[in-house]
Amino acid sequence: MRITGRSERSSRLLFKKIKIHLDKKDHQVLTIKEFSEYAGIEEDMVNKYI
Repeated sequence: MRITGRSERSSRLLFKKIKIHLDKKDHQVLTIKEFSEYAGIEEDMVNKYI
């Protein structure tokens, strides 16, 4: 939410979309690296928001 400026619901849908793209199951965790590669945001920037 903080990184993209989206609502909680939109952020959850984005995570679900990324997991589908990466062929991950619901119980598997999405890594910072995977998120940053998909979103086109550098890992350092993502780490600043966490």
